[in-house]
Amino acid sequence: MNSATLYSCETWLTANLRAAETPYNSSLKQMLGVRSTTCNDLIYIETGLSDVKSVIIDRQVKFLMKLRHHHQDGYIMKILNIAINVRSPMGLRVQYLTNLATVTSNSTEFMMKVKTGVLQSQSSRRITYLQINPNLEVSPFLQTTGVTDITEQCRIASTRLRLGSHYLRVETGRWSRIPLEHRLCQCQTGIQNEDHVLLRCPLSQTLRARLNIHCNSLHELFNDNYLNLSVTAEYCLLIMNLYRT
Repeated sequence: MNSATLYSCETWLTANLRAAETPYNSSLKQMLGVRSTTCNDLIYIETGLSDVKSVIIDRQVKFLMKLRHHHQDGYIMKILNIAINVRSPMGLRVQYLTNLATVTSNSTEFMMKVKTGVLQSQSSRRITYLQINPNLEVSPFLQTTGVTDITEQCRIASTRLRLGSHYLRVETGRWSRIPLEHRLCQCQTGIQNEDHVLLRCPLSQTLRARLNIHCNSLHELFNDNYLNLSVTAEYCLLIMNLYRT
């Protein structure tokens, strides 16, 4: 994906990189199987991937450092130095990227800022995500080690529930501007949100009993140290099917 989207990005000596953001974020969400409106910051944390701007800048810095090291007296470096001296737009960009060579990678700094923003956010989606993933780690369902027995259908269901990209009433009620307290589950015992349907709803009690799921929190359910991940993923798929309407 990156080869197609970011081909020759090392030479995009412009500060405006927004043209690459839409296809990059859209591709990530399509591969995860979530809606296009899913929060970008949660996508980055869930996958452990940085935003496209940081990826491009890190590649450009590495490329320029390689040029300076191997082609210091070459014609390309002479052109870049002239651009810097006359302070052309390209020269200013090259100077900016050169200055970044002595600091932490842009991708690392970006991820730190994203995590800080989520931790401080009062958004209901991000608060729920913190209940699922309080340490803001890469999703265990997206790691290759030990999860090869999870089908893609089950993986998508677990990812959608983790990222709020589902059709529970806590989410669909948001679209219709229904007050939170009125987004009730069919069982009429609580708001139909992730915590309710996965851990407490009487309608899903049979599924929990069959799969031997007795969790007290969303973090406990999605923690790979508690259950076999394939069991959790299967349960997520069954839940998505049960509450489809």
